[in-house]
Amino acid sequence: MSERSDIIPIFVLGGARNGTTWLGNVLGLHPEIATVQHELHHGSHESNIFRQERYYGDLTDPDAYIRFVELYGTEDYFTLAGGSRQRLYEQRFATFYHAFFDLMDRYARAEGKVYWSTKLDPLFTIDPAGYATLLGILRERYKNVKWVGIQREVVQCMNSYVFMEGSRKESRGRAINRLPVLALGTARYAAQYDFLKAVARDENAFWMEFDELKNQRAATSQRLDQYLGLSDSLSIDVAPKYKKNTSFKGDTARQTLSGTEKKTVLWLSWVFDRVPALARMTYRFYENRIKGIQDPTYRKLLKYRYFPEDFTEELSTVGASDIIEILQNSRDTPRT
Repeated sequence: MSERSDIIPIFVLGGARNGTTWLGNVLGLHPEIATVQHELHHGSHESNIFRQERYYGDLTDPDAYIRFVELYGTEDYFTLAGGSRQRLYEQRFATFYHAFFDLMDRYARAEGKVYWSTKLDPLFTIDPAGYATLLGILRERYKNVKWVGIQREVVQCMNSYVFMEGSRKESRGRAINRLPVLALGTARYAAQYDFLKAVARDENAFWMEFDELKNQRAATSQRLDQYLGLSDSLSIDVAPKYKKNTSFKGDTARQTLSGTEKKTVLWLSWVFDRVPALARMTYRFYENRIKGIQDPTYRKLLKYRYFPEDFTEELSTVGASDIIEILQNSRDTPRT
């Protein structure tokens, strides 16, 4: 076995609408932590490592490997991390995970950083064997790995989930859709946090509640500094470099779930917490049978550069008003 790397990965543990992007942006402000960021991704860019590995699959076949290199080589994350397709061809990595860790280590060293951070894809919830594979590679490659978890209260999370801006808000907000949306969202929340909290216990993770990051910044920052072993303090109180990826943007008033809907979420959460297998089955069925395997890559940088009008229209459908504003106010081309 080769000598293990001194670079320290930091994995952010958390589900959608739980503050993971905000936490990633906080970590990215620190001078010792390399985080792949861009304004077109609200700052911290998700690596989607589970989706990527599942999409590209077995890389031992040359044709499959060429497809991986040529497609992933145009991805935003790979581009922003300074990836090299030539290196991918020369190294012939055995799995996507090996290629990703090599990319991040090289990125951290090029930036003069000790750490790099990314979000642990919560889809590992539906594939414990895939997570075990990832963990084995991590332990073989690194001397030290850090894990930082964040969780929002379930009703707050579902409120954010239902009232996200864009076309999704319209479809989720319809009366006929509301109960199925809340049921699926609460099942996903329960299944993901059942898995993520087990990871946190096994790996001695730092864990925080969303409200701690929001309302107890100084104390949370101090505890997180100590856990990570940083030489300088994190800058939670410093003005963020990127706008928050919030559900509540624009000039519309905040919408909230009704009292009955909040009680429904709490009841569903109670059921799923006591029957976690039901939550996992629901979440697994949705991801595997309804959504299926999808292309997980982002090519916002290329769309911004070559198809700006189409890209702006695409952003409007998902309610990314803050990014549209950036595009309208900026005359510079994006970093590539």
